[in-house]
Amino acid sequence: MRFWNLSYDTFLRSEAEAAAKGLTRDQYYTSPNGFHFVKKSVSEGILPMIETELLAARKRVKKLMKAEKDPLTHSVLDGKQLALKVCCNSIYGFAGSTIGPIPMVPVSASVTAIGRECIESSKHWIQDNFPKMHPEKLIGLPEGQLAAECVYGDTDSVFIKFNCCGSDTEGIAESLKFAQELDKVINNTGPTTLANGDVVHGLFDMPMYLEYEKTFCPFILLKKKKYLSVKYTFDASPEAGAVSASGIETVRRDNSLFCSETMQAFIDKLLKDKDREGALEVIRDAIRRLVTEKVDVSKLVLSKKLAKMHYKTLVPHLEVRKTIARRAPSRVPMLGDRVPFVIASGPKGSKNAMLARDPVFFTEDGEKANIAYYLEKQLKGPLERIMNPVYGRKVVLETFKLSNYVREQGCGGGALVKKHGVTSSIETRTIRPAKKSKQDLSANSRPITDFFTKS
Repeated sequence: MRFWNLSYDTFLRSEAEAAAKGLTRDQYYTSPNGFHFVKKSVSEGILPMIETELLAARKRVKKLMKAEKDPLTHSVLDGKQLALKVCCNSIYGFAGSTIGPIPMVPVSASVTAIGRECIESSKHWIQDNFPKMHPEKLIGLPEGQLAAECVYGDTDSVFIKFNCCGSDTEGIAESLKFAQELDKVINNTGPTTLANGDVVHGLFDMPMYLEYEKTFCPFILLKKKKYLSVKYTFDASPEAGAVSASGIETVRRDNSLFCSETMQAFIDKLLKDKDREGALEVIRDAIRRLVTEKVDVSKLVLSKKLAKMHYKTLVPHLEVRKTIARRAPSRVPMLGDRVPFVIASGPKGSKNAMLARDPVFFTEDGEKANIAYYLEKQLKGPLERIMNPVYGRKVVLETFKLSNYVREQGCGGGALVKKHGVTSSIETRTIRPAKKSKQDLSANSRPITDFFTKS
C-alpha cells in the first residue's frame, strides 16, 4: 500500500482521467489487476501516511522486545506489536468492505493482487538464491530436494522450510540465523557480494520489504490460516519456545471449558513436550473422566450471545431464556447478554435446544449431562481436525473407540452395546446400573442392567 501509494485520494478511474489531470504515464502506477494510482512523487496518499506511522511504531516495539529479558514485559510488548499489526491490516479491511462507511474496493483488490505477485517472486528468489549463499548446505540432501523450500504463503508472508537444518536446538538456531540473513539480502536495494564471489541482487525496494518475523519448530499446517507450532523469535533455547495455535479455537467462548482445557493440554504435550503418545493419553484420560462423570458441571457450561428474540429454528440459548423467564424472572438475560447453558441427557433424537438447561436449574433439578453430546460435539469433533493430519485416521478412530468400551461398562449414555452378537442403540440418557428392586417384575419386563455386558 505504501510502495504503490494506494489510497482514496490517489486513485484514478482511467487513463483518460489521468490525462485530463495532466499526468504523464510515468507519474502513475497500474496495479496487476488494472487499477491506476498516482505515484508518491506526485502526491502521497493519506492511507500510506497512516501505515508509515503505524509500522514505525511497531518496529520500535519489536526492537524493545529483542532486548527485553523479563518474560512479563516481553509478553506485554508482544501484545502491543500485535495490536499495531491489527491496526495496519484493518486499513486494508475497511477499504475492501462494500458495506462500510468509506469503501474503496480498488485499493483492497490491488493490495491482494500485488501481495500475490510478491509472494510468488519471494518464493522463487529464496529458492534460487539461498543455495548460492550457502552452497555447503546442499551436501547430503536427497537429489532434487531444495535447501530452502517455500511450503506456505498467505496474504503478506512466506513460510520457508530449511531442509538443511535439523529440528533440535542447534538446527533451530541455524534456521534463525539463515532467516535473518535472508532478511538483509532480499531487502538490499544494491548488489550483495557473497563469500564465494557470487553477486546476489535484492528483490524489494523501500518502503516494501520482506521482514523476518518468527521461526516455527515443530510446525503442523492443518489448512489455510490454521496451524500449530512452537514459536521462536530471536532465541532458540527450549525455554524461549512458546506454543502458538493460529486459527485453532482453544479459547472460544462458545466451547465448554472442558473442551478448551483438553485441547490446550493436548497441544502442549504434542508440541512443547514432543510426546506423541503422551498427547494421546491426555485425550484418553479426558474421555474416561467424561464418561465416568468425573468432570465438574462448571466445565461443561457453554454460552451463546442472545442476538435476537426470534429465530426460525429452535436454539439452545433462547429456550434457556424462556425457562429462566418462567422460573426466575429477576435474572432473565437481555439482548446482547451471553446465555450460559448445559446440555442435559434426554431421549434419543431430542434436539439440543430442547435439552439445554440453565446451569443453576440443572444442578437444582439433579439432572445428568448428555455424555454423547459432549463426547461427539465438544471433544471428538474439534480434536479430530487436529489429530487426523498428525496421527492418521486409523489411530484417531482407535483412540475414540475407548469411549465405547468404557460406556459398555454402564458408565454413560449413547453407547452402542453388543448383546448376543447384535449391536443395539441405547438412548442418550445417562444411565447407571440400577439397584435390584424389591418389587416384582412383570413377565414382559427386564431390569436395565440386562442391557450391559459384564466386564
